[in-house]
Amino acid sequence: MMNKKVTPNGTPYEIFVKYGGVYKSPEDRDENYLGPLVAYDGNYVGFYYYNTAPIEQSLETREYFSNLLAETIKANCDFPSCHLIATPEDFVLATDIADKLQCPVSFFEKKDRQKIQFGGNYIIFEGVCNNFFATQTMIDFIKSARGNVAAIACIINRSEKKSFCDIPVLSVIHIPTPQYRQDDPIVKKLIEECNIVWEPKKYWDFLQEEMRRGIR
Repeated sequence: MMNKKVTPNGTPYEIFVKYGGVYKSPEDRDENYLGPLVAYDGNYVGFYYYNTAPIEQSLETREYFSNLLAETIKANCDFPSCHLIATPEDFVLATDIADKLQCPVSFFEKKDRQKIQFGGNYIIFEGVCNNFFATQTMIDFIKSARGNVAAIACIINRSEKKSFCDIPVLSVIHIPTPQYRQDDPIVKKLIEECNIVWEPKKYWDFLQEEMRRGIR
C-alpha cells in the first residue's frame, strides 16, 4: 500500500512559521521589541530572521515549498530550458527544485567558470532574498561568461523588490521586512547592550527559545 502524500495545512507563511523557519524578536506589552536583534549581510540588523534550514529537514515541507517555487518558475519563465545555479548552502532545496523543473543544477563557486555555458539561460536560486549581495556576484559571474539570467528565485523574498537588475524576482512568499543600520536610533540601544546575535543560523535553537518566551 502506497503512503499518501501529506500536504501541510495553512498559508505558505504560516507553514514556514510552524516548522520553525522564522525568528521574531520578543516584545513587551507596549509592542516594543526587546531583542535579541539579529544580524544580516552588509552590516544591517533587524527583528526578524527567515531560515530555510528547518524547512529542508522536513520531507513534507521541502516537497511543499520546492513544488510551489517550481510551479512559479514555470509560470513566469518563457525560456524552454534553463540551468539552476545556487550557493552550496542552498544545496538541498536547489536540488529538489531542479528535479521538478527537470533541469541541471550547479553550485556557485568563482573557480568554476566552466560551469557557465555561452548563451545559456540561468535561474539563480537563494533560500532567502534580502540585500542581493550574493545575487549580484552570481549575476556578474554569469554575465561575464556570456550567460543570461532569466530569473532570481527564492522561497522568501524579504526585500521590497520584485525585480533586481531588471531581472524578475520569483518567490513563494514575498514579505517586505524592515532592516536597520547599526547606528539607527531604533536599534542603537540594543546594540549598545550587546543584545544581538551575529550568527543567527548558528544559534537558531537559542533564538527559537527566546521567541517562545513571548511577551515579558
